[in-house]
Amino acid sequence: MATTYLSPGVYIEEIDRGPKPIQGVGTNVTAFIGFTEKAEEPDSEIVDTEKPYIRRSCLGKAVMITNWTQYQQHFGSLHEDAYLPSAVRGFFDEGGVRCYIVSIHAMKPLPGQKVIYASDQIKADNTIKKGQPTLFIQTKDTVASGSKVEVSISLTPTQSTAAAPPPPVQSAPPPTTPTEQGPENKTNEPAGPTKSNKPPVPPAAGGSGNPPLPETQPDFYVTVKIDGKDDQKDVGVSFKDLPLWGTEGSARSGQEPFNKVKVWKLMKDTAPVADRTPNPALYKLETGYPRLYTELLKDSDKNLLSTKTDAETTATVFKENSFTLFQGNAAKRRGIEALEALDDLNLICVPDLMMARQKDWITDEQMVAVQKQVLAYCANSHYRFAILDAPKGKSPKDVYDWRQENFDSMHGALYYPWIKVMDPATNQMRYVPPCGHIAGIYARSDSQRGVHKAPANEQVNTAVGLEINVTRGEQDLLNPAGINCIRQFPGRGIRVWGARTLTSDPAWRYINVRRLFNYVEESIERSTQWIVFEPNDAFLWARVRRDITAFLRTVWLSGALFGATPQESFYVKCDGETNPRELLDLGQMVCEIGMAPVKPAEFVIFRFTQWAGPNAEG
Repeated sequence: MATTYLSPGVYIEEIDRGPKPIQGVGTNVTAFIGFTEKAEEPDSEIVDTEKPYIRRSCLGKAVMITNWTQYQQHFGSLHEDAYLPSAVRGFFDEGGVRCYIVSIHAMKPLPGQKVIYASDQIKADNTIKKGQPTLFIQTKDTVASGSKVEVSISLTPTQSTAAAPPPPVQSAPPPTTPTEQGPENKTNEPAGPTKSNKPPVPPAAGGSGNPPLPETQPDFYVTVKIDGKDDQKDVGVSFKDLPLWGTEGSARSGQEPFNKVKVWKLMKDTAPVADRTPNPALYKLETGYPRLYTELLKDSDKNLLSTKTDAETTATVFKENSFTLFQGNAAKRRGIEALEALDDLNLICVPDLMMARQKDWITDEQMVAVQKQVLAYCANSHYRFAILDAPKGKSPKDVYDWRQENFDSMHGALYYPWIKVMDPATNQMRYVPPCGHIAGIYARSDSQRGVHKAPANEQVNTAVGLEINVTRGEQDLLNPAGINCIRQFPGRGIRVWGARTLTSDPAWRYINVRRLFNYVEESIERSTQWIVFEPNDAFLWARVRRDITAFLRTVWLSGALFGATPQESFYVKCDGETNPRELLDLGQMVCEIGMAPVKPAEFVIFRFTQWAGPNAEG
């Protein structure tokens, strides 16, 4: 609105007095924290020509995934030493749509990597054709992440040309601040363009421990150095003997030509050899990354992982830092605390707590401590809900005692027993924690019925069996304690047969009630940010009442609130009574909202009696 009117004319003013609709938030975005086969992602700072090849570690970082294929690109496939992949696969199979993955332990370390460009070529018109990526080199798993790996490429054996000057050094950027240059600005420029890079027929190259040269004529020679020492020298390589990137297989001769590195060609054999011949230089491979996120480790363990890459050493380090790895660090955006930065998260699952316990990487007390940490995080963040697993192998009585000793929270639910699923990785049946499948059922129920529907009496579609067939008598013990059983019924399959939280407060006994309030509260919070710093008067109070009432009416129409009319289902009070002068002076505006949520028909009772007919006396 204009503050003054000085010149005669017509002034158009827009006054914002219309309603501000409240948009409902999502309810089933799930975070999975645990172990994966690998943990890598493309680096946004890598040049376009290298993006298909160079990867960066994403250990401990929350990565959004929307389907199983995308998961495999970042984290690999199913693995016998990890439950998280099975949980994520079950999540999508049961109806889940979107999730975040936080890998705190990768079964495979991220290898050292390097993209090699072809030499520049002089075209017929004397213009220079820049070389394109021709080779991709990775270290093998046996090479420690802290090792300095160098690869020297030459067109003739260095042993026969000892007097020749050494090739220029190709320096690689540090992994944290990559500055790799593309083909337009490479640091490994050759001495000058050449019309042909095809080497002359060389004599046989030697080298201690080297495999025999391929039958075909070598196109170039490779020397590999580990920490400054020659590992292999002058290995003759032909493009025809190298596997093409993106295809399975190794050298055509049936053996790997290198001990510590793998080499792929990036161009098909139909391309001219001159266009594929690598630029001769000394290349330093970018440093790899171990199986754990080292910034959360003790200094001694960090140094140990830089020199040893085997699984046994990783397990030892994990034991010493288990709670820290699960908990993470909010400032570094790692682990459970990394979830703090996510605004759209609703559910949390930590399936590999069970794997860590089975491998004795953590104790029973540490396992419970992490579960309590997850529940506390959900309580502090207000709008998140934890799905917990019971330990494997416990009887119903043992699970009852274990739950009673450890938990009392309205922000989580516990499911028992484990379910049996098919593991495509081994083609065998396997028992897995049910949390991932349960999260998928939450998503399916929310989509089909709404968040107000209890996620129970729902079939676990991908389960083929249960670790323990819980009887009705055993569930009589477990259900009042908030242990949600998964049971198998004749003719009805395997179903979730419980919908309770872990709280002792009867007001928040049911999962759907807690999640409905999470949904309404978060939706109102996000959509009413416009209120902040508005004039705190009766006009503002009326606008707030109007917008919230309109939103709650849609919630009532969806069947989430109990009552025949909106007046019976909810109320919104924001007036002078809730906002006296004392609160106004403190800068506060108070709006009171009451809702009558629907409760599930947990116990269905049909009462029968004998009846003698309408004319019977009494």
